[in-house]
Amino acid sequence: MKVKEKNDIQPLEIEIFFNTIHNIDLKSNFIKPVKLDNNSEDIKDYIKLLIKGIRESKNTRLFELKLNSSLKKEFLNVNSSKTPQLIADKLFKEEKTAQKKYVHLTTIQKGSLLQASLLVNNKKVYIITKIDLHKYLDENELKTRVGLPFEKQVLKACIIEFEESSITKISICDTKEKIAEYWVNDFLELIEINSDETNTLKAFKNIDSVLIRNVKDRSGADYTFLRNNVVSYFKTHAQFQVTDFVENVIGTYKPQKLDVKIENLKEKISNLPSNSDFDSTFNIIESKIKHTFKHTIQLSEKLDLFIKDEVENLGNIIESFIDSEGNKCLKIKSEKGYNFFNTDETK
Repeated sequence: MKVKEKNDIQPLEIEIFFNTIHNIDLKSNFIKPVKLDNNSEDIKDYIKLLIKGIRESKNTRLFELKLNSSLKKEFLNVNSSKTPQLIADKLFKEEKTAQKKYVHLTTIQKGSLLQASLLVNNKKVYIITKIDLHKYLDENELKTRVGLPFEKQVLKACIIEFEESSITKISICDTKEKIAEYWVNDFLELIEINSDETNTLKAFKNIDSVLIRNVKDRSGADYTFLRNNVVSYFKTHAQFQVTDFVENVIGTYKPQKLDVKIENLKEKISNLPSNSDFDSTFNIIESKIKHTFKHTIQLSEKLDLFIKDEVENLGNIIESFIDSEGNKCLKIKSEKGYNFFNTDETK
């Protein structure tokens, strides 16, 4: 079966090979498979929605298998009829262990484990996701109910991407702010690829590179003001989320020149996490990039303007103009600068 799904970033073409669902209930201590009609349009639509939601999740990070992973063999043999049950049994075991360990702190939410093997844009993909099945599909008839936001359906998700017989990428998303330790460490046996420090540096450098390539030559003013806004975001936010950044830093900016295309910038920066291998959500470590805040603008062969850090209301402080004699000038609002260069003793 092949289905196409529209997406603002990149269209999806999906071919589903098979999918399974296991209900897991720690309180009643049972795990059981749900009988599925793989040709059901409701199941097809639900998996399309899952793929779209996982791809657009605000909390996705990259992982890799531990060297001694007991699941590597299963992941490389995902089309085996035994694999879904083995993986479901392992989750059941690890959730019981985690519940005992954290019994005084939290209760692991009841849910169902959905697994699916498919092609996404001609790339082999295996999905392992814990869902709140009864809120979206009737468990008896598996008919779609009124749709809920993605965050209300999916509890945790893992997407494994393959090329030929090798795993090339593992993405984890969690609808809670912090990805559950038992889910990645104990159940899936994964380790995180990028630390917060690495993510911070990669994100800042790649965003700046997009601005350099797409804005700087077209409008030095827009590049300077946008870069200043980027610095401000990284200084004032504890956490980076690419969707929040794109909408509130890039999306709200009013360019000085018309050939600076904001929608184009939004698309390019939205795609950076997947194209440049940093996570779409991470904690910002400002100390890792503080040295990159500095920015030098050449005013002449022997004169530079040096911006050391974020400057509040930069657009109101620096202004270009042409004087009455036709000279192109730069005006900088600065009391200290005025006092330093002032030669009029009466002022």
